[in-house]
Amino acid sequence: MNSRLILYSLKCGHAAPAPATLVSGSLECAWCHKVSTISGVITWEWCAKCVDCSYIRWAGLSKYNTGIMANGHVRRYPSHTVMSEYRENPDAVATADKFEAWQGRKPA
Repeated sequence: MNSRLILYSLKCGHAAPAPATLVSGSLECAWCHKVSTISGVITWEWCAKCVDCSYIRWAGLSKYNTGIMANGHVRRYPSHTVMSEYRENPDAVATADKFEAWQGRKPA
């Protein structure tokens, strides 16, 4: 099973998407074009969520992208109602807990 992508905050001040399995390390920043150390996990994100079915798609920090996702779902299922919501991503919350535990470890 592929890991879902979540957003990590970087020391450079930007955010980068990566698999939900990371608890340390560094990622390439798309804005700085440099590798930056992970400083935390962003748990609040925008998502497109259908009221009529189990459809939910996470869009990170872009409310605009939730509209695109919602429109795509409604085109396929015209009777459905899709809302844009700003809420905690459960995958990101779980990773944030692991990240905090990892940061509290004592070096060997």
